[in-house]
Amino acid sequence: MPIPEETIRRIRESTDIVEIVSEYVSLQKRGGANFFGLCPFHEEKTPSFSVHSVRQTFHCFGCGEGGNVYTFLMKIEGIEFPDAVRRLGQRAGIQVDEERDGRRSENEELYRACDFAARYYRWRLTDGKEPDVEYARQYLENRGIGPELAEKFMIGVASEEWDGLLKFAPKGKLRPEALDKAGLARKGERGTYYDWFRGRLMFPIFNASGRAVAFGGRILREDPERSQPKYINSPDTPIFQKGRLLYGLPQARDAMRQEGAAILVEGYTDLIAMHSAGLTNTIAGLGTALTHEQATLILRFAKSAILLYDADLAGDMAAFRGADVLIGAGLEVHVALLPAGEDPDTLARKNGEEGVRQVLGTAQPLVDFKINHFRRQGRLNTPQGKSEATRSLLETLRRIQDPITRQFALHEVSEKLVVDERMLGRELEKSSRTSSSVRSTSSTGPSKQQDELIRSLLLVLIRNPEYQSTIFGTLHTSDLEEHPLRRVFELLEAAHIEGEAITETELFNQLQDRDTAASLSAMLNRHTTVDFDKAEEVARSASIKLKLMALERDLENLKGLQKQGQSVISDVARVQQEIMKLEDELTDNRLNNIPPA
Repeated sequence: MPIPEETIRRIRESTDIVEIVSEYVSLQKRGGANFFGLCPFHEEKTPSFSVHSVRQTFHCFGCGEGGNVYTFLMKIEGIEFPDAVRRLGQRAGIQVDEERDGRRSENEELYRACDFAARYYRWRLTDGKEPDVEYARQYLENRGIGPELAEKFMIGVASEEWDGLLKFAPKGKLRPEALDKAGLARKGERGTYYDWFRGRLMFPIFNASGRAVAFGGRILREDPERSQPKYINSPDTPIFQKGRLLYGLPQARDAMRQEGAAILVEGYTDLIAMHSAGLTNTIAGLGTALTHEQATLILRFAKSAILLYDADLAGDMAAFRGADVLIGAGLEVHVALLPAGEDPDTLARKNGEEGVRQVLGTAQPLVDFKINHFRRQGRLNTPQGKSEATRSLLETLRRIQDPITRQFALHEVSEKLVVDERMLGRELEKSSRTSSSVRSTSSTGPSKQQDELIRSLLLVLIRNPEYQSTIFGTLHTSDLEEHPLRRVFELLEAAHIEGEAITETELFNQLQDRDTAASLSAMLNRHTTVDFDKAEEVARSASIKLKLMALERDLENLKGLQKQGQSVISDVARVQQEIMKLEDELTDNRLNNIPPA
């Protein structure tokens, strides 16, 4: 639901940007209304970060970041616009009452469902008397998770009944359909609903703004007569996509910013044990390979990442690809190998913070770690194995953004593998050309068809927001190539994920780039309305067509990696299957004619 424009203005006018920025940056006045300090958004030795007390704006002459007090808080805290308004409003003593315009975001009910479920599961753990609750408390005690830690992560317990949550849902004015859409319930063959999570220890998953959006559930008691997975997670929903969030981020981000680094582990209990031992900058993935979106999320709060691998995971090439994704996003990546037979949970509980820090002290840069890993495996003992190892290392080198760092790493690989450095350099250049060639269309701008599809979708998103779930259920900002209005799509998607409506005025307020604002204004002025009868068709068809284009680019990338000797057969098959599924959907619905924007 939107925040009234008048409230946004009052809060901004009641807030001194110099006072806010000074809580994060040491500012020195340099005559007149200008204050300068070291930029918090990039490394620098000479202050180039300027805050203007009259204009109430900031600008960094080094990295180009700039905006008003809302922009600063959003960037420094990694939060979205509505949360920045609420936080500054609370500070200024101004009540933020959100408008109820009758077009309440359909995602808001999903957020309410997840929030209600988190509180319900937590209440059962703290106040429940049932045997399963007592068992859950004993389990947590045995794992060294006390009441304070359980409260910090809102750990709860799901009833063993088929309808434990469903029975309580009316107290939160929640429909079974909403619980189903939020991934908390399922509809059976007879048309009745049942709880998705039953008899499990519950770990809520929060988005970057601290709102519960999903859950992970660990089985409490094994049933010898029925095989069940130890962990089950919420499915992807309109407010939750596994590849876009990280477990424990809201609890870890302050420590990540302070340490300048994030520690990555695999599981919920691994993370909680690390926090218990004092390593509060620890975060975890959500059971899938690390994605660029997750890497970018880490980069909001830290410049480096330490991957804490156990002996088995260290040999997993998929884990290496995840580390390459982190490097590709601009993070400095190190890898620490746990002692044999240990995982982060057992190590933290047995040896505490000192023991974990000793292991972290052995962390190696990713390139060094991969070389040593290949040596331990004996893959450097044969020409074929050495060739495969070299190509894997070249893929890592290709992703290193800083050219000086990349050159030093190339020299190191050459020396340690006894391979001619000039030859490696040529192969690296060839690999980079192959990678860039499959993205050549983005460097020359979108095609006319892509441009029309994107503009058509944006018109629907802005003028017919009831179709946002249809669009964002298929297409994400990361699927789009560079486009003059890509930032607008990103802002709309971020607001949708947070369950907030965003007005045209708010869009323009958040656009820092004048060219983007001018392009959006021109588009909206040309098309004041969208034909209601065609809006749904555009929403479904254009999103599918753009997603297909993104998948085709992914497929070309993967085929390029195959030519370089990378083992990506399963990834190719997955992408091809997604393409076929979407093509069938496009054909079945005969969604081919898109009204041009």
